[in-house]
Amino acid sequence: MVARLTASKAGKLNFNVSMPTNTNYSKTGETTTVKGDTLTVKGALGNNGLLYNSQIKVVLDNGEGTLSEGADGASLKVSDAKAVTLYIAAATDYKQKYPSYRTGETAAEVNTRVAKVVQDAANKGYTAVKKAHIADHSAIYDRVKIDLGQSGHSSDGAVATDALLKAYQRGSATTAQKRELETLVYKYGRYLTIGSSRENSQLPSNLQGIWSVTAGDNAHGNTPWGSDFHMNVNLQMNYWPTYSTNMAECAQPLISYVDSLREPGRVTAKIYAGVDQGFMAHTQNNPFGWTCPGWSFDWGWSPAAVPWILQNCWEYYEFTGDVSYMQNYIYPMMKEEAIFYDNILIDDGTGHLVSSPSYSPEHGPRTAGNTYEQTLIWQLYEDTIKAAETLGVDADLVATWKDHQSRLKGPIEIGDSGQIKEWYEERL
Repeated sequence: MVARLTASKAGKLNFNVSMPTNTNYSKTGETTTVKGDTLTVKGALGNNGLLYNSQIKVVLDNGEGTLSEGADGASLKVSDAKAVTLYIAAATDYKQKYPSYRTGETAAEVNTRVAKVVQDAANKGYTAVKKAHIADHSAIYDRVKIDLGQSGHSSDGAVATDALLKAYQRGSATTAQKRELETLVYKYGRYLTIGSSRENSQLPSNLQGIWSVTAGDNAHGNTPWGSDFHMNVNLQMNYWPTYSTNMAECAQPLISYVDSLREPGRVTAKIYAGVDQGFMAHTQNNPFGWTCPGWSFDWGWSPAAVPWILQNCWEYYEFTGDVSYMQNYIYPMMKEEAIFYDNILIDDGTGHLVSSPSYSPEHGPRTAGNTYEQTLIWQLYEDTIKAAETLGVDADLVATWKDHQSRLKGPIEIGDSGQIKEWYEERL
């Protein structure tokens, strides 16, 4: 990250640069040091020992002004400058690899890696880094243009966004202003995706974002749900628009993340389902292989979360037509999960297959089969069959999947009042 501050006159920039960290989390060995033009904060998390390191390099334009250590010993003091550029980088020793989830680096090696990123950026200079950033961002962002009739109205900044939002909520916005805000939200969603989920990222964007804080001046709060990944709709919802807005490569971190759940998910499948084939994950999961039901069984149990998130992965192929990518990265996950359901579905006594226990997320009760889970299993079989037939593989498994799909209870049934039934037994 690069930030540049300028003043209209020489010698008018005077400020301190610091990097306070979240005091709500347990940490070990955290230090803040100032050396020359660089501020470094490093340490390790107290709960799992994850190393972290962040550095800010302060560059004065043409050497105008002075840099010194702040009086608190934990900040850099900028004095009498006209233009200052801050080069900021951060890293951990995390690696998306079960079971260690570590690169194996020492704290010194992580420090060297971060320092190189900062120095390389500073060597390029602000203008070159900004140009590269714009080119990188625009390569994806500029693929889509949207015009719902808003052009020529508030897009020139005549109406500030906060005022536009209030007018929209009050019902006083013009038709063109409504379209302006709607297209702005659409563009903002694409912007956030480009900024948080790229083809070389280790992790996808998540429910809350790792920078969420509580209210209050400079308050660092505990991120809701520990900044984990919720697959009872939240993670899926993050990525629903990714393909239709022409940003398929931005979904690759999601596919990689789901794939990373397979190894720990096999352990969970063995413990919770008693099967040696397939993998299981639930509503709540995280980058360190957490695939068990979660903090509370009442809302945490949801094995169909995996079939649901696999729909997002399958759509990568549907939108791109990339058979090779589907074969190497997507089909293996779908095949393993279909085999998992081959092993856990039970006959309900009528010849129909149901998943049991099944549970509509956060609704209950636990039953043998429900619409939520049965429809997701049906779609898993549907997509996996299409994938196998496209690749011309696993004909024997395809026959099994077609049989099991045809025997699924439901998956959609109409209830006594004409509604789509959520549970197959309407009365307990």
